[in-house]
Amino acid sequence: MEGLFRDLRLVAAAAAAFVGFLPMPGGAMLSAPMVEEVSTRYPLNPEQKTLINYWFRHVWEYFFPLYPGIVLTVAVLSVPLNNVVIAQFPLTLAAILAGLLFYLRPLPRPEPASSPAPASNVAVAREASPSLGEANQPAPPLSNKSARHLKSLFVAVWPVVLVIVATLGFRVPLALSLVGALILLIAITRIPWRDMRRIIVSSVTPELVLLILGVMVFKTMIEASGAVTVIPEFLVSIGISPLIVIYAVPFAVGLITGLTVAYIGIAFPILVHLLAPNGINLTYVMLAYSGGFMGVIASPVHLCLVLTKGYFGADFGRVYRLLIPAVLFTTLITVLLVLAGWPPHAFYR
Repeated sequence: MEGLFRDLRLVAAAAAAFVGFLPMPGGAMLSAPMVEEVSTRYPLNPEQKTLINYWFRHVWEYFFPLYPGIVLTVAVLSVPLNNVVIAQFPLTLAAILAGLLFYLRPLPRPEPASSPAPASNVAVAREASPSLGEANQPAPPLSNKSARHLKSLFVAVWPVVLVIVATLGFRVPLALSLVGALILLIAITRIPWRDMRRIIVSSVTPELVLLILGVMVFKTMIEASGAVTVIPEFLVSIGISPLIVIYAVPFAVGLITGLTVAYIGIAFPILVHLLAPNGINLTYVMLAYSGGFMGVIASPVHLCLVLTKGYFGADFGRVYRLLIPAVLFTTLITVLLVLAGWPPHAFYR
């Protein structure tokens, strides 16, 4: 990352964001050591490290098609993936902007490193690589270094890029894109079948299967019971604005559970009468998703927050004092997007 970003503040944020492309429970723990390593050269207190790691780890979850929340939204509302991705992509931009404003901008600009490497390190490097031992070899141009780092980064993430391009660019169904990328990855890396079987078994857990099955059964039962129309109509009848209901119900579920799939699986079926009065209103879907996810981000039981706070030894109260302004800012941007009528073609029938 340092080959692409010369500012250590951006290195820390980019490390967390890069790991965010890998959806997994408690994934913030993968990037936490990277942020910690940056803090050895750029002083950050435990709360700053916690928020940089936690916030930027989750900036893609609003639209990235590999996240279970997006997949479940598509399944529950029966709306095309492309429509959801386009509608919710501005939320990711809002989250990135919030992170820059509240977590990076207040930090002092790091001074560029100007001290030469210790002589002992140079000697060791020369022994390890004969090419480094040649006298007074000029350093490669920065552009060449950046190109090499970009190439290394692409080699690491090409399966993800392939899935995104196939799904969003060529409208290949997500399941086929994933299977195709997986087959190609296996063919190129030549992963032994024994290791592949272990990966599959560890990935497809009974808990995950039961969770997805439970969500879909719950959705069907809510629809059959009539609660889909009764609950929203009751909330609106007592004078609560439909927009507040659409935001607040997922927010409450997300705050209580700390799980994206929970607020989508529980709140979306209940709100479907408001989300789809005359076809799916993607503006309302975006509002509901943002509300639920802000609840998840602010939840004290969110696994990533608990693990990151514990890893860095941060104080919960101080973390929340830094977290709430970014949550409010992202909510404000969401409201502005709703008032502006985003996306332009909001209804899907």
